[in-house]
Amino acid sequence: MTIRFAWGSLAILIFGCFASAAIADDSSTQLGADVSVRRLVPNIWIHTSIQGYAGGVVVPSNGLIDETDQGSILIDTAWNDDQTRRICEWAGAMLQKPVRLAIVTHAHNDRIGGVGFLLSRGIPVTGLKMTADIATTRKLIGPNEPFDLDAGQTKQIEGLELFYPGPGHAPDNVVVWLSAERVLFGGCLIKSAEAGNLGFVGDANLKHWPDAVNAVKDRYAAAEIIVPGHGNPGGRELLDHTLKLLASAGSTTRPGNAELLH
Repeated sequence: MTIRFAWGSLAILIFGCFASAAIADDSSTQLGADVSVRRLVPNIWIHTSIQGYAGGVVVPSNGLIDETDQGSILIDTAWNDDQTRRICEWAGAMLQKPVRLAIVTHAHNDRIGGVGFLLSRGIPVTGLKMTADIATTRKLIGPNEPFDLDAGQTKQIEGLELFYPGPGHAPDNVVVWLSAERVLFGGCLIKSAEAGNLGFVGDANLKHWPDAVNAVKDRYAAAEIIVPGHGNPGGRELLDHTLKLLASAGSTTRPGNAELLH
């Protein structure tokens, strides 16, 4: 079976580069064929999980694990409960920092697909009330400790800053700022440098998305590492690349399949 990606042929290169980087990193670990973790900076790890679809489409997705003295904080789940279970078990066994809290950045499957597992283990999951409401509407499991933010507002959680820049990739997308490490988790609001288009835009607000990215760009001028929802981490060039893709969205964007919800 020929494997292709939901973002087109260029995305094969994206995953190939990302996988090679993970393999080359001495800190990387495979948790099965569809999940890996690798160190980003001390105390912060990237988890990457893969979802397959009919026709050989596979989509890798990123989240973070933030080690703290009290335990680990999971930023976005994997695609499903089983992948999320493996990530949590790894954090407990290898880091000796069991996951004690999860933050989800919007109501797509690549962000909340493992919330059911977390709740079954008594791990609280927080995110926008909008995310919880969208999940409920779609008969998905969303955050059980939601909060409200208006566009431009922030919330401090366990030393992390959550910022809601307004709608972009999704109506409820938030970003997470880890100030001590100067790491910004941009999630699906921000595209990787290798991305040739905006990917899934079935829930996007293309009119406001540039404003949301610029709000992030202005607020986090100190960001040194930016982690997109899909593809390789990079620097502030990812923000400019996302804006460039948005500027040419008329010719590069396609709606995608709503069932993918990423």
